[in-house]
Amino acid sequence: MLFFFNVLKLLGRMVNEFMNSLRNMSKKKAKSTVTYIIVGVSLFFVGHRFIFLFPRIMEHLSSYIAYPALVVYRHAIDPVKIWFFQRKTMQKLTREFEKVCEERDTLLAENITLRASSGYAQDTAELITFKKQYEVSYAQVAQILVRHLSDQAHFFLIDAGATHGIQVDMVAIYKNCLVGKIIEVYPWYSKVQLITDARCKIAGYCADTNVKGIYEGINNEYKTMLQYVSHLNHVKQGDMIMSSGEGLIFPRGFALGEVTDISTDGLYHTIMAKLLIDLRSIKYCLVMAKGMHRIMNNDQK
Repeated sequence: MLFFFNVLKLLGRMVNEFMNSLRNMSKKKAKSTVTYIIVGVSLFFVGHRFIFLFPRIMEHLSSYIAYPALVVYRHAIDPVKIWFFQRKTMQKLTREFEKVCEERDTLLAENITLRASSGYAQDTAELITFKKQYEVSYAQVAQILVRHLSDQAHFFLIDAGATHGIQVDMVAIYKNCLVGKIIEVYPWYSKVQLITDARCKIAGYCADTNVKGIYEGINNEYKTMLQYVSHLNHVKQGDMIMSSGEGLIFPRGFALGEVTDISTDGLYHTIMAKLLIDLRSIKYCLVMAKGMHRIMNNDQK
């Protein structure tokens, strides 16, 4: 308030001095002075107005200049920025996708390993149980690689060979049933002659009647024969044929088949039998030698 009061006093003094000067001037000079004052005041108000309007005018003019730049930014710069952002995002997503794929492959490999281990455990569980009845260190679980069942020969190729301790004349067993014997051994695999092969002959007997004979294959995966059984002996259908252990290769007490048909020709019975196992479905077998169960008994003593 004091400031405005001082300004008013100053203006009052200036007006008084101006009026005194006008009284002392001639009329002509006074008119010119008044004209100058009017012009100055007018210029002052016009300039003052222009000063206040100048920023708005400049803003208006700058808008005309900025608009093309904004249009260029909208149609050129902005899409480029968006493209770079999307590219960066795609690269990040690609890296994350590759990482997920790698983790997925790792998990898949682990799953395959677990499934394979589980399948192997299930397939070999009964063989392992049977193996424990003898001596674990004296038997070898082997996978069947190739099956050959024809009118000329019956054999398996298994994935155990000389490097696994396999020897000729070892026997192959599955679920307490004889499968065959090893006839050829190679470093990494072996050949098993099946009990259904016509060249395979095993000393056997009927479990219920104790009738003895020679068990032979006939190159048929479903049928076999028990030969050289005297016609004086009584044989019944459904009797189980077991290995007698007589001979150098096959051990005693393993199943060979079941009697299905009996006929008599002269002095001997012709006894037909069926296998107790499916040679086309088994995947593993146990390989051991004839005397291993006796070795186990000696070791226990």
